[in-house]
Amino acid sequence: MNNIYGEIDHLREKLNQLIVEEEDFQEIYKLSTELDRLILLYYDYNVYSSQCVGS
Repeated sequence: MNNIYGEIDHLREKLNQLIVEEEDFQEIYKLSTELDRLILLYYDYNVYSSQCVGS
């Protein structure tokens, strides 16, 4: 899971840089959707792990 969290951080930094520099909006959209996907994976994993531990 640390790998996903690291990738989330990396994409956030890259996305913020693109937004500040007002770069290509298609690239911003692409990074934004990838970031959303990784965040969902991260939270789905955490919820699943919590349910398994609680059982």
